[in-house]
Amino acid sequence: MRYLRITQLALLSTIVLLIVAGCDNKPAAGGAAVKPEPTAAAISQPAPGTDPAAKPTDGTGSVPSSKPQDPSQGNPANSDQTKSKAAATAVAFVSATEGWAGGNGFISHTTDGGQHWDKQYSGTGNIALFSFLSDKPKVGWAYEGEMNGPGAGSPAGSPKKSNLLHTVDGGANWTVINPSAALGKEIHFISEQEGFSGNKTTQDGGKTWKELPVPAGISGEAYFNSSSVGWAVVNNGDKFQIEHTKDGGKTWQSVYSQPVGSILNGAVIRSTNKDDVWVQLIGDSGMTQTSYSLLHSKDGGNKWIPVVANSTAGGGPAPGYQSGSENVPKGPGNSPGQLLPLSPQAAFMLGYCRACGDAGEVSVGWTLDAGTNWTNGSQKLPGQDAVASFVDDKQGWLLTYAYSKPSVLYKTTDGGKQWSKLYSFGS
Repeated sequence: MRYLRITQLALLSTIVLLIVAGCDNKPAAGGAAVKPEPTAAAISQPAPGTDPAAKPTDGTGSVPSSKPQDPSQGNPANSDQTKSKAAATAVAFVSATEGWAGGNGFISHTTDGGQHWDKQYSGTGNIALFSFLSDKPKVGWAYEGEMNGPGAGSPAGSPKKSNLLHTVDGGANWTVINPSAALGKEIHFISEQEGFSGNKTTQDGGKTWKELPVPAGISGEAYFNSSSVGWAVVNNGDKFQIEHTKDGGKTWQSVYSQPVGSILNGAVIRSTNKDDVWVQLIGDSGMTQTSYSLLHSKDGGNKWIPVVANSTAGGGPAPGYQSGSENVPKGPGNSPGQLLPLSPQAAFMLGYCRACGDAGEVSVGWTLDAGTNWTNGSQKLPGQDAVASFVDDKQGWLLTYAYSKPSVLYKTTDGGKQWSKLYSFGS
């Protein structure tokens, strides 16, 4: 009898264990089955769309890029796994396939025209500007600072803190060569040693900078093609002048003068050689609109072409014009964006309508005949701000961004007539 009781107890214990095991394999609340713990191999693979672990430096301030492994080896180190969670606010292409994008805390690199990206650099500031040498496209600089955004006409300002980064190997390694470079809204290098930003110049590759003299009453930033040739806009209140120097800013000569007509709040100057200069004049603002105009000279300032003039209801007359006297085409948008001349013949300019649609609109205009004729593209892309990069008058990339939204990269192969979406930065 005692043996029978023990047998019954053992049988009862077995039944209880089977019931408990069956309960563990039942669906959880809501009908979803409880998933088993991931294996070690699954944990080692980063999830798509997330950032990998922060990269260590080599102790010199240089951050090596991650090298994509052969997919056949079972580690798909592709752009989805190295994609930044932050939006991008800067872009630069040096060819139809190779380019860089930067934003809050990162620089990414593409070798297939922008379809896929690999992160090269992780930092703490915002990458606002790039500059790469045209004859040595692996040599470049990136400006990392606390700025709102890059480009002319955007809300960019002088950063409180800034790093100037440098690469000589296409971004495989980025090195901080100046941890406190208070530069301007544009940087361009003409050699591995000589570069300019506004009226600041470096002769040692960006390690140290000095200021070149500018005329009194300057509006916006000066632009220097070399250590001797430079341009500036002077605002005298009722008149503005475009001035030119050939001796490094020691003396300046007026090459263009015109009544302001309304208000001149700034100027953006860009140039492709010592005789070529494009001048964007920024007028008054109101109702999310800013009036502006564009002038061009390809002979060192002897003759000027009035390219576009945008008078707006909120900003009043375009600089250099009386209301209703504009006899040149309107530019894109109702506020000025980035000015990108490619040559004395070809130039592009972005325009904004920040109150249009749910997230604003970005549009593009261009000239291919030195400014004699101007065309505004019909396509409007969503965004509050944008920055672009062109490698010729057909191939270009446009990066749009709006507050608290991913930034979107578009590409054109027909000079801005049509833009196709390529990639999104940010979550």
